[in-house]
Amino acid sequence: MVVLKTITYVFLMATLVVAIVFAVTNYDAVTIDYFFGERQIPLSILIFLIFLLGLLFGLALDSLILLRQRSQIQRLKKKIVAVDEELNNLRKMPLKDLSN
Repeated sequence: MVVLKTITYVFLMATLVVAIVFAVTNYDAVTIDYFFGERQIPLSILIFLIFLLGLLFGLALDSLILLRQRSQIQRLKKKIVAVDEELNNLRKMPLKDLSN
């Protein structure tokens, strides 16, 4: 378990170092044109903001899928209870004599 934590820590630190080097080497300003004007932002910050926006969008979609699955699970649990009750009722019913 300690090895896994160490590997995770080393991976996170390496990712952080790569991100810092990327940010320092890509600090050139780029112009963003939008409807109401334009703004100059460093390239590394722009890439980070777009990555963050994609992450938030992905989390929002994932949350919607998770909510849909939870509601489906609840619906199926209710269906299981109803089917179990029906099965118990059928087991309690007397069998008809078919020998006549």
